[in-house]
Amino acid sequence: MLSNNQKKIVLQTSNLLKENSGDLLNVFYTSLFEQHPELLNIKNLGDLEQTEIQSHILSTIITCVEKIAKTQNINKLINTLRQQYTKLEISPEQYEIMGSYFIQAIVKILKHEASAETRQAWETACQQIVDIILANDIDQNININSNNPLESQWNTFVVKSKVEESDDVISLYLTPVNQTCIIRHLPGQYLQLKMFLPSLNKEVTANYSISSIPNDDYYRITIKRAHKEVNTMQERLTNYLYDHLAELDLVALTLPKGNFTLNSNTRDKVFLSGEIGQSPLISMLETIEANNYGNHKIVWIHTSKNKNVQAFKNKIRYIANNYPLVTPIMFYDQIDETTADLAQYQGQIDFDKIKEYTFSNNADYYLSGSKEFVEKLKGDLKARNINENQIFYQEYAPEQ
Repeated sequence: MLSNNQKKIVLQTSNLLKENSGDLLNVFYTSLFEQHPELLNIKNLGDLEQTEIQSHILSTIITCVEKIAKTQNINKLINTLRQQYTKLEISPEQYEIMGSYFIQAIVKILKHEASAETRQAWETACQQIVDIILANDIDQNININSNNPLESQWNTFVVKSKVEESDDVISLYLTPVNQTCIIRHLPGQYLQLKMFLPSLNKEVTANYSISSIPNDDYYRITIKRAHKEVNTMQERLTNYLYDHLAELDLVALTLPKGNFTLNSNTRDKVFLSGEIGQSPLISMLETIEANNYGNHKIVWIHTSKNKNVQAFKNKIRYIANNYPLVTPIMFYDQIDETTADLAQYQGQIDFDKIKEYTFSNNADYYLSGSKEFVEKLKGDLKARNINENQIFYQEYAPEQ
């Protein structure tokens, strides 16, 4: 635990690290790979395409340390770190190695500010973060093993069907080869998927949110084809699944993961999504509809270029027609008269335009989309005095 003096030290030096985050990133990974070139062989970790994720990890660690020094809750940040480590396939065995080089990079960036006391303060704080992550990993493994103790890390699934959801979005219905290899996910969780890509001559893994309602028979993942220049491994794998994967093909999946899940309470639920970010939210919405949760309001707010590229539009309309407490609100770049039966506005999501719902602290807010999308809406909600502990979010860029 940080002493009071150590708390002052990390708070005094954290801003300097943030101001020099680019140099910190470069020093950290350069020295790490020079001394441990074997880490370059770990899927995704040595990928130069992952720079944005790597940068996000370092900034999240610094923010965690600041919150620890201020005795603030870091549970959300810890969950974000765990998800990023999973995406980069960083195992607990690498935590200690990476941690030592992170501290070395901090010392090099701080220069004359890097006294022995400063180094010890950052070492103590970073170790505290690792201890929390490992404790959470142990808890999660206990929960997973208690649900299905025979489960291995990767399991083979077959593509039962491939369904077109819009002009550039498809859903894959995946059923297990071994029926014991499927467990009911929590609405909002994701899967890791692994496939061999012939163009790269190697296996690639990526994360995809489960868009189906929890069930014992299949998982549904919903993906959007990348039309821009393909840069990341996630985009390459996604386009391969979109263009080449066929029914009866096989893929490898992990168990469901993630802490971005639906809360059971009596507050209203407001779902805010951008483009393919609606995937985990549709699982939450269908779960509420199927189980007839309470009598609180459900508000579905989605932004898309137009109705042609919007997935699940018929599903949303069906749920709204049969579940009176659901209010769908759409924001389109291009308004279409054929969607006039839905509340719709032009442009990006703007709370000031919405007349169908009054934003208040009597609701939980679930945000899913790009980093820019999530950050903007978090700011808009906080500007309306929405409590931070009622805002739940998952960022997709640049992975999806």
